[in-house]
Amino acid sequence: MIKPALNESVSSWVFRVHLLNGISDFSNIISQNGKWTPFPRILNGTLDIYLPIDELEIRRLLRGIGMSSPDTKVFSDPVDYTYYLRWFYGDEKFAWGCRKIGGVMTYCLECIRSSIRINGFGFFNVNWLTSPYCEKHDCSLSILSAMSRKDAVIDCKTILMGEHPASSKLLDPSVLIDHKNKLDGLRLYFDRVTDWVAPCLRFPIAKFVHSNECLFPEQFAKKMGVNRFIGLKNYSSPDFLVSDWLLGAIYTSLEETQCEVFKGFMRKESEFVFVAGGVISKYSIIEILYKYREASCNECESFDCPANHGTLNTKLVEGSSTETEKLEVVPEFCDA
Repeated sequence: MIKPALNESVSSWVFRVHLLNGISDFSNIISQNGKWTPFPRILNGTLDIYLPIDELEIRRLLRGIGMSSPDTKVFSDPVDYTYYLRWFYGDEKFAWGCRKIGGVMTYCLECIRSSIRINGFGFFNVNWLTSPYCEKHDCSLSILSAMSRKDAVIDCKTILMGEHPASSKLLDPSVLIDHKNKLDGLRLYFDRVTDWVAPCLRFPIAKFVHSNECLFPEQFAKKMGVNRFIGLKNYSSPDFLVSDWLLGAIYTSLEETQCEVFKGFMRKESEFVFVAGGVISKYSIIEILYKYREASCNECESFDCPANHGTLNTKLVEGSSTETEKLEVVPEFCDA
């Protein structure tokens, strides 16, 4: 099984997989009018070919085009992106609502030839989906003007051999403006690091905030846009602070300002569980979810709690399974 190259787009990788395995149907990655489809997936009956590739790698490829992006809201499901993994593996009928990037086929022939010399093969760089220019070779990208899937497949094969197809021409930069704007929005998601918090911890956090705001650092008040001593006290009860939006903003502000009293509260009142998000192998993707220490997941009846979708036993994760080795995140509020 061939592995994706660094910075290769998911469609380029699947295209090369098809070539290697003699698959002539490219309808899963190239549209009828000769463009990259915005919702790439594998063909029915080809799952076995892709099983050697880790699901974390598949997720990385999909995020490169805006699929399977993480939800950065504090009180949200840390593995809700598995919907798009299921789509890629052929388990969903339609990938609704994702910030996908597909469209025109662009390339830098010098990059293709360089990759052939170094790696033995060429590939389409994911950055070419949103940039009209190759900084490495100081040149404009070329674009295919094929009008059908059949012609696009032939042209892509020609490009991957290091040659310009007859349908290529220099790219007009305005063609990619919309795609670039989408990717800039995606980077706001990918570059932000956040914690995910279970519903059972909402009220304990709200109660703590309501009682201890005067101990928070000055930077917190500036971030929240409130008076340091009376801002959140205007809420007569912690009940008024438990909305996902408001409490999420408070949580993020306390985290970003490194509020020590809040860190102490979290160490005392919270603990973390691991939530499984894999599709082919359940434990191939693991995220961390903070929960209320006194709450039991085994007795929880909350339908919107992400932990109920697939909580892992802590002993399993701390064991010698191969899944454990992929867990590189150390929870901030966990005593090391």
